[in-house]
Amino acid sequence: MIEELLLPILARLFTLLGVRFPYVRVAGLVISLVCLFALQQFLRKTYTGKAIRATVEDWEAASLVGIDVHKVYLLSFLVRDRTGRSSGDSGAREFFS
Repeated sequence: MIEELLLPILARLFTLLGVRFPYVRVAGLVISLVCLFALQQFLRKTYTGKAIRATVEDWEAASLVGIDVHKVYLLSFLVRDRTGRSSGDSGAREFFS
């Protein structure tokens, strides 16, 4: 139902300086930039993000200051999986719609 409503909109093109861009590619770019900004803010502002960055720098030192390195590795794997899956989903929608 939603795809039937969005497909005519996303299939359109717009022209900028003589170059034609499909809306679906622009939407994918915007979604990717929003996800990138959100991930950057997560890694910079939250305790968990700082723990991930500390573990990446030196896992032994992070362990010495009380960071559970195994949990951080698990969480970073989940974050990587979600970001990869969201970018893969947007790319699949672009090419298979």
